[in-house]
This record gives sequence, structure tokens and C-alpha cells, in this order.
Amino acid sequence: MRLFILFISTLAVLATHGCTPVQQVKIITVPGAEPVITEEEKLKIYQSVKIEIDNYIGFGEGHYNKGEYYKALVNYKRAYSLDNTLVEVEKKIELLEKKIVEEATRHFEEGQKQLPDDRIKALASFNSSLRVNPDFSAALIAWSDLMHEPEISTMTADLEAELVNTLDMYTSSLEDIALLNKNADAVMKYDYQNKIALNAKKIAERDRQEIISTSLKEGYNLLEEGDLDKAKLSFQMALALEEYSEEAKEALRSIQHRKDINYLLNLAQTSLKKKDYQKAVEYSGKTLKLDSYNKEAEKILTSALEIGLKPTKSAQLYDVEKKNYISTLYDVQKMLARRKNGKKKKAILAVVSENLKAEVDLLLAAGQNLYDEKQLKKALSVFEYVLELDPANDLSKTFIKKIHNRLETIESLQ
Repeated sequence: MRLFILFISTLAVLATHGCTPVQQVKIITVPGAEPVITEEEKLKIYQSVKIEIDNYIGFGEGHYNKGEYYKALVNYKRAYSLDNTLVEVEKKIELLEKKIVEEATRHFEEGQKQLPDDRIKALASFNSSLRVNPDFSAALIAWSDLMHEPEISTMTADLEAELVNTLDMYTSSLEDIALLNKNADAVMKYDYQNKIALNAKKIAERDRQEIISTSLKEGYNLLEEGDLDKAKLSFQMALALEEYSEEAKEALRSIQHRKDINYLLNLAQTSLKKKDYQKAVEYSGKTLKLDSYNKEAEKILTSALEIGLKPTKSAQLYDVEKKNYISTLYDVQKMLARRKNGKKKKAILAVVSENLKAEVDLLLAAGQNLYDEKQLKKALSVFEYVLELDPANDLSKTFIKKIHNRLETIESLQ
């Protein structure tokens, strides 16, 4: 209820900030009662205002990451004006207000120190102060005075002329975008509000976003065609132009995921051809962990288990690769158990469970033999391994308890 009332009270704020218009609320009049807003309309209002809040916070993050603290502050304040319970946003506002004052003051004081010896450097410092805080009146006065000096007026005019020439030759290529930004920044180093430079930055940003959008579209098309390497290059291009692009990052993660699947699947296929059934199970099992419905991996796993793999003798029980194989069987078993029931699932699960049981039985037998031979620590490691794979294995629990008791007895006698 609190949030709903807050949203109603902030609709005017949304309009003031030029936000997406909120749909008109439908008022239901009941005789003898106050007008009522339906639950559906309440939800629409909530969703609309929530979108605006998220947008402002997102804009604030973007400006902050670029070092544009004043613009970040404005957007955080707009978000906070719509919901003053946003504790994290409130903290950011407080920190930014402090940071802006400190940064603007630092640049201003640097300018004052530079003023007697280098008026151009002083101009840049006063300009930096105003870029951090356009409301800093002392910096504005000092900056304005210097901008009217003949030598400085000539210098800034020359920089502006070079920028105009760049705009005339501009072709929207990546190289031209970089050059346009460079020359616009050169002008804005001394004149933060130069209209030609601000317009040039807008043009460069528009074209940069266009290239990002094109790169993303090309990447998705290539991804759909299965050309992972070229798709990766397209998404990397987008990320190079927008380092905070979650879309590009997610696409690259997806490509890497698919590459990992293809890599493991290829290893599984090769292992099966070489009749290395243990490795075929491992790699196909790892593939299924990444892609639980991969049909080719299911086929390789089933073939390796049915055709050539037999439970090993106890001499190989401590082999690292063997443990990896058994662990893979357990992982696959758990993964299959989470899948919806079906003939395919039952068939694969039956083969996996059968092989797993045979391997565990061998482990338990080997552990008991080691126990009888009084190789207690080795026996303990075997039972602990079984228990790690199967926490409900009662036989392992029993022997672990026996071994601990015997070890404690031996230690007390020593």
C-alpha cells in the first residue's frame, strides 16, 4: 500500500522528467463510496513506475562509469524522487554529492595555482571543475574571464575549426568516430558547453550505437548459422565499443558454452573410436552436465557403457582417472534423475545405474579387504570416497566408524 501511494504521488514527477507517459488510471465510482482503483490498474502503475526507476538507475550507473558524476547524480535523484525507500540509491546520492564538491573544488584550486604561470592550463582546470559541477559559480566566473582573453579565444577557435573540418569529412567509420570524439574532446577540454563539440559527440555516439547494434545482429545471425568463431568476433566488436554491454557479454558466454560442449563432445567421439570407453564416458558425461539433453552425448555414453566397459579390478581403484570416471557416473545419474520421465531417460539411467552399482560394489569390497589386512588409512579413504559419492551408503558409514574407533584405540595404546 505504501509503495502504491508513493507511485500515485509521483506520476506528476514522471511527466516533469519527460518519461514514458503512464497509462490513464481507470477510476471506478461506487455510489456512496470513494473512487476505487482496480488491482489491475495498480499493477500497471507499479510496473510503469518501476520501469522508470530502473531506467534512471541504469542511466546513473552508465554516467558514473564514464566519470560523469553530475549526470549520474541527476539520474539517481530522479530515481529516488520516485521511491525514497531506495537505500542504496540514497547512499550513492550522498557519496556523489560529496565527491562532486571535492572534485570540483580540487580542479578549481589547481586552476588558481596555475593561473599566474600558465593560463591555458588554468582554463582547462576551471573547465574540468565545471564539467564535474556546472553549478560551481566561482569556477564559472574564472573560466568565463579566461575565455574572453584574445590568445585563448584564438586557440579555442582553431580547435573548433579543426573539429568542423572533421565533421565535414566524417563518414561514420570506426576510425572517423574515434577521430571525431578525439577532436570534440580537444574542444571540450577548454569549453565544456561548446555546442559544435556537444553535437559532434552526439553524432559519434549515435553511429557508435548503430555499429554496436549491427554487430550484435550479425553475431546472432552467425550464431544461428553455427559459425561460432565469426559470431564471437562480432560480439567482441560490440563489447569493444561498449565495455558494459551485458548483452554482448552474455552472447560471448553462450558461445564459449557451446564451444565447450563441442570440444567435450569431440573428445568423447574420439575416445569411443579409440575404444577408450572410460574416457568416452567421462567426456560425454561432462557434455551432458553442460547440455543435459545432448542426444549425441547420450548416444556415446550409452554405447561406451553397453559395449566395452566392465567393472575394473581393485588394483585400479586408486587411479585418479578411474575416480573421475566414477564421479562422472554419479553426476550423470543425478542429472538424469532431475529430468522428466520418458523411455529415453529410463534406458540411459538403467545403464548408468547398473555400471555405477558394479563400480561401487568393487570399491566396497576393496575397502573391506584393506580393512581385513589392517591397512586402515587406505580403507578409510576408500569408504570416505564412496560416502562422498553416496551420502546414504550405510556400509561405508559403518566401516568409517569402525576404522575411527580402531585408530583411536591404537593411538591411545601408543
